[in-house]
Amino acid sequence: MFAVGCGAVLLRGAIRRWEWLVDPAKEWWFCYSQSLIKVLIGSEGCRGYTMFLGASFVAFGMYLIVYAACST
Repeated sequence: MFAVGCGAVLLRGAIRRWEWLVDPAKEWWFCYSQSLIKVLIGSEGCRGYTMFLGASFVAFGMYLIVYAACST
């Protein structure tokens, strides 16, 4: 459930363009991964990466939920 929740927050933040998530300050590149991604591939690339990461978290979380339900 935690992975699904985190993925949903990432997806929502990317879709709504939350500044701290998809457009962080470039000066934070050394300690904040989203800022490093923004420096490397730009703001739109950072948004796309965040959407991909969120979808991956949701998919993996759902896989774990289904696996746990089927293995009992």
